[in-house]
Amino acid sequence: MRQQIRRAIAVALGVAVVSTGLVAPFGEEFAAAQTSFTFVGGGYGHGVGMSQYGARGRADAGQSAAQILGAYYQGTAITGASLAGPKVKLDDATSVEVSVNSGAMYGVPAGGSQFLFALPGDHVVLRVSGSSVTAQQVSPIVGSLVTVSTGAFAIHWDQGAAFSVSTTGRSYQWGEFGLQPKGGSLQLTLDSMTMEQYLYGLGEVPSSWPTEALRAQAIAGRTYAAYRLAHPQSSEFDLYASVLDQAFVGSSQTSGPTGANWTHAVDDTAGQVLTYNGTTIQAFYSSSNGGSSENSEYVWATALPYLRAVDDPWDQATGNARFSWSQTYSDTELQSWIAASGRGNIGSVTSVSLGGNVGASGRVDKATVTVTGTSGSVSMTGNQFRSVVNASASSSRDLLSTKFGLSGAAPLTPSATPTSPVGHSDLVAAFGKTYAVVVGWAGDANAPSSPVTIHAYVDGRLAGAATADRHRTDLEGNTTFGPNHGYAFPVKASATVTTVCLYAINLGDPSANTQLGCTKIDRRPPPKHKRKAKKAAKKVVTRKVAAKH
Repeated sequence: MRQQIRRAIAVALGVAVVSTGLVAPFGEEFAAAQTSFTFVGGGYGHGVGMSQYGARGRADAGQSAAQILGAYYQGTAITGASLAGPKVKLDDATSVEVSVNSGAMYGVPAGGSQFLFALPGDHVVLRVSGSSVTAQQVSPIVGSLVTVSTGAFAIHWDQGAAFSVSTTGRSYQWGEFGLQPKGGSLQLTLDSMTMEQYLYGLGEVPSSWPTEALRAQAIAGRTYAAYRLAHPQSSEFDLYASVLDQAFVGSSQTSGPTGANWTHAVDDTAGQVLTYNGTTIQAFYSSSNGGSSENSEYVWATALPYLRAVDDPWDQATGNARFSWSQTYSDTELQSWIAASGRGNIGSVTSVSLGGNVGASGRVDKATVTVTGTSGSVSMTGNQFRSVVNASASSSRDLLSTKFGLSGAAPLTPSATPTSPVGHSDLVAAFGKTYAVVVGWAGDANAPSSPVTIHAYVDGRLAGAATADRHRTDLEGNTTFGPNHGYAFPVKASATVTTVCLYAINLGDPSANTQLGCTKIDRRPPPKHKRKAKKAAKKVVTRKVAAKH
């Protein structure tokens, strides 16, 4: 049986067939034989949900925090909630220096009693040693190296006083500083804060901004953290202190001449979160949207009713230098960067084209970017192209968002209602006693060069997923998708009788997924009367053969 499956997979992925003759996707060709290419864009970040500069522009125009939030998170309500404080991961480090700015610090080893650890002016270096934590005072005097814990180590301090952490370059006032030996380093966390104390350290926007913009940010930040409490990043902490979640900067946000403005914004909105139909939302936001926010499903996968694309002229607020921008790259730079990304050497770049699945805001996350050179061409999504450029260009020359096009080319227009993916299920068969193997191909005309995700459901439950990116010779003549859209993978399907259904996931609109087919797998032996009939027939044949001899 296994050899039959392997032969079927080889046939499905290797037999050439006649081209489907599908029409090539719309694209806009820029220019041939260019020596440099200028990309014009807008915004900074993913563009989903609230624009922070847009919130400032709206506040400057007299809108309240409720009006600001209602514009970006449609259909939501501001609701009071009783929330615990989050546990925040600050960093990973093999060693960290702690400097006491004010107030005494107390160490609490795993399973041990609290003891006086450091006083104001002390500088102590903590290191990992196997599963233990060591400490050594390095200033104002150099002390002995001692083991302070054979496991996790926590540091308490006089709340409201401050201490600094070398690896983050930040100082902190609230909570408990935790050091957990993990994989040869120390996992550094901040815990035991209230939600409002956590928000005091949220450095997402300057504290000098208008009051209503600060209040909107406080509610959005609290909502984001509340969602993470219910959906933590790890069993060991709720969220990161970086742009992976929210920028947590510690005591610097509330210091300085305008620091009290942020404290008041947090306190004035204490306990307030955004809900949709009574449930806390995912309050995504970014720095700037370039004049329009984007639908959530275009940037990620899930269509959330409160994260819809909206025009946002307020994003062109005072101080927003990233509302519009441009970057110019030479043909040799693009050639080098594409090669560095592992996509091969296409020679000196002669043309670039963009088209296909463009988002409602003009973003090109899932559009197709084709770069042609003197030795070949390569296609990728807009998101992948941005990653290729930003991985090699200096930070001052980054593509700041996926809202970009080519200077001099016709403006990109949002795609029409996305069409459903197409494809075929070539094989679904039992593979041993516990698995089924599935083979086929799929593509999405809205982003023909981008691989489609295949979901396999076994008896109505998602059992596996894979990317349709395998090479198939029978697709080499397909002018829309090209050959790299095959899939072949196993899924667990151990029931004696089970049904496997395959779906091609739409790259733009998750409501337009395509079912590639459902197959029933039956591992039951044939009924006994059929087996007896087969044995009887075999005996008859045997007698006939014997009679001939």
